[in-house]
Amino acid sequence: MALINGTNLVIKVGGVPLLKATSASLEMTVDLPDATTKDCGGWSEFFAGVRGWTLSSDGLIDYATSASVETDELVALLIARTAVAVTFSTSTSGDMLLSGNAFISSISQTADMESPSGFSVSFQGTGALTQSTVL
Repeated sequence: MALINGTNLVIKVGGVPLLKATSASLEMTVDLPDATTKDCGGWSEFFAGVRGWTLSSDGLIDYATSASVETDELVALLIARTAVAVTFSTSTSGDMLLSGNAFISSISQTADMESPSGFSVSFQGTGALTQSTVL
């Protein structure tokens, strides 16, 4: 299997990539409730509990109309408390594709003097994260 160039691994919202993204990150978790009893011989035991996932991205702000999801659209989705279909993948056929529904849990925008304006957005998955392959 070939290494994947990070530039090619993107977050899409409703099938459309985030505009001017500079990073993309996925975190998957599983709660591990303690199942230790007196019969464990002095060793801790756990079982796999509730799973969860989040996505996050940073990028540059561009309010121009384009074929990508822009910062102002992300703000509108957060204000409306709308769950959106998201994916985390490359566009290469046969690569892993992770998809699910998520709420935007936070978005921030920065505007430092004489620097490009930036954004950070976080998505909280709701329900299952499904693994398939890019067609």
